[in-house]
Amino acid sequence: MLINFFSFLRLYITILCFVLAGQAASAQELHHSLEQQYKKYHPGSTQRMLMTGKYAQALFFNKQQDKAFGILNENIAYARKIKDGKYAAYLYIITAINYRLLDDVKAYENASRLAQFYEAKTKDPETKGYVAYGIGWLHERNNKEAEAVRYFLKALSFYEKAPHSESLNSRKASVYRELNSIYADWNDYELQEKYSKLSLEIALQQNDPMSLFDSYMAMGYLYEKRYESTRNKAFIHQAESYYIRAVETYKAHKADMPIPSNLSFVAINLANLYLNYFPDSYQDKVLYYANLAKTQGIATGNHDHAASANGLLAEIALKNHHPEQAKQYLMTALAEAEYDKVPALISSFQFSKISHSCFKMKIILKRPYSTRKLM
Repeated sequence: MLINFFSFLRLYITILCFVLAGQAASAQELHHSLEQQYKKYHPGSTQRMLMTGKYAQALFFNKQQDKAFGILNENIAYARKIKDGKYAAYLYIITAINYRLLDDVKAYENASRLAQFYEAKTKDPETKGYVAYGIGWLHERNNKEAEAVRYFLKALSFYEKAPHSESLNSRKASVYRELNSIYADWNDYELQEKYSKLSLEIALQQNDPMSLFDSYMAMGYLYEKRYESTRNKAFIHQAESYYIRAVETYKAHKADMPIPSNLSFVAINLANLYLNYFPDSYQDKVLYYANLAKTQGIATGNHDHAASANGLLAEIALKNHHPEQAKQYLMTALAEAEYDKVPALISSFQFSKISHSCFKMKIILKRPYSTRKLM
């Protein structure tokens, strides 16, 4: 009876990204390092303006949203005085995205309008591409995926004209991941595969742990979707392989990961994969990754991840004929899901769909704008 009650639930939740208690030192070290880099540049310098995105991101992840907006506004005031609009455009589109994450409609619409106003005042193709990317990101979060694709392709066209820079390839990869996400939703496997592989190619070239993690997740989801449409077992094993690579990448580079909740993110994907597509002999792996996600979710204050993990554990309990234990997990899952209704910061800020079937929550990978690459 209880399981039937939960089977109708369908929630779309923003993934919370808070610092793991057990890894707070690493996150604080990263935050401190970015703060020192930011402060070494003179106020009003272009170097400080370009550093603002990374530093603002770190502040968001350390629950200092007001301070993040403060430094954005401070640097925007300097950027508006520069004839070339690229710095103001860059800072305004970041501001728009951050306001969208907080569901402040009026603020993000105003910031995106100003980003486009200043983008028209620069000839820099990378900045034009970045603003187009940000507008596409906003459209996707507003469920206007066709418009989002148009802006993402526009962004890539600008990037192709841009001279090489330290940030260019990372920005291309972010667009690839957005397109991969949309084409996955549209079940266009050919284009999903194209953009997943392009993203991975760049990540491998740069040997960037965060980009590698994102790309392995995208590849895992690509092959999970292919399995769902073909039932070819080779695809599900490829999905498993890429998700495990994401876990290994995270563990090997914990100190460089600004989003510790990514570990619970991939753990839920793996637990769900083993539960739904592998034989019962893999139950130990379901339990391992579900408990990992639960522990990490609690440590991060990430109630949505903890809810997903409890939902998975409830399903295992039911399979093992332990209805009372399943009921306890389900009630805990519901309590976690209802715990915090305030819009949260995501991956890289992540904005992912979590679907609940019998309150078993499967994270469907959507990798939007990667704020860890604000450069």
